[in-house]
This record gives sequence, C-alpha cells and structure tokens, in this order.
Amino acid sequence: MTAKPWRAMQPLKYIAAKDRSLCATPERADSLERAKAQMQEADVVIFASRWKPEIAAALPQTLHTLGLQPRQRVVVVGSKFFGKISVRQYLRMPANDLKKLENEVDPSEAKAINAVLAKGLGKEVLFVDPHNLVCGDDTSCPLFTDDVNLISYDGRHLTKEGARYMGKVLFQHSALGQM
Repeated sequence: MTAKPWRAMQPLKYIAAKDRSLCATPERADSLERAKAQMQEADVVIFASRWKPEIAAALPQTLHTLGLQPRQRVVVVGSKFFGKISVRQYLRMPANDLKKLENEVDPSEAKAINAVLAKGLGKEVLFVDPHNLVCGDDTSCPLFTDDVNLISYDGRHLTKEGARYMGKVLFQHSALGQM
C-alpha cells in the first residue's frame, strides 16, 4: 500500500486558507508520506500540536494509517492555554511580581480537547496533559518561569525559555521522564 500525501488524506477545510498554497507545494509542505519513513525508524514518536477538536478526534485514525509498530512508543502531548498575554503590561513590573503572576484562563478549552485526545487513544499510546501539569485544575496559569522568563508569547506558543520550562515539567512530572 502506498502512503497518500497528508494533503490527500486531510480535507482542505482543516487547512487555513492562508496556508493552502504552502501545503499544495509538496517539496515545502510537511506530509505524512515523507514523515512516515522517518517515523518507521524511530523508537519514540511524539505528536504535539495546537490541537483543533476535529484533528484531535481524527488522531486515532491517523495513528492507524501510519502503521506504527508495537515496538515503537507513541506519545501524544495535549493542549495547553495560558490565556491572553499582555507583554506591555509586564514590562514595568518588578521581577518578584512577575514570578507570582498568573493569568486567568478558561480551563474548559484545553480540557475539552485533552479529553477527546485521551479518550480516543489506546493504552499503547502515552497521553501527556501539559495544561494540567502546569496549571492544574485552576482557572489561572503561571506566565513566567522561576527565572522570570515569559513562558508563552501569545497564550499558546512557547517562547524558547517557555519550551525549556515545559520540557522540564513534562519530564519531571509525567511518564515521559520514565521512558
């Protein structure tokens, strides 16, 4: 069976209009076809994304289509949300205040997607919930690391320092650290 390019497997409705031309250029776009060969060689395959509900719901079928081997460990990193970021507001704040600063968030947004992901994945897939690990069940999330580095610049994407912080949390407080 030949693998279909990602764009052939996924309807265009899942691709933002501004990104469709990029995805239509095979040599520039990521594709499951190109990534599948790399995944077949990997001992651990990690899926992380800014998950949309329909993509999260389709992930079990995507994993099935990839035909990963039982010897391979599959990890899915769920959704996270740090709320609206207001960098200008933080510029004049003292470091001690920034360390304690938390942002109000609606935890149901990340929790809903993470519930879809966790429910749809089998026991052989390790699901990690970054939102729960960093924010817990609270309606607020930290904005800065202990070293006073901003974790996320827009509430969803991590800064370089934020990625280091999240990696440390994920590996110290989830099953990822035991792999």
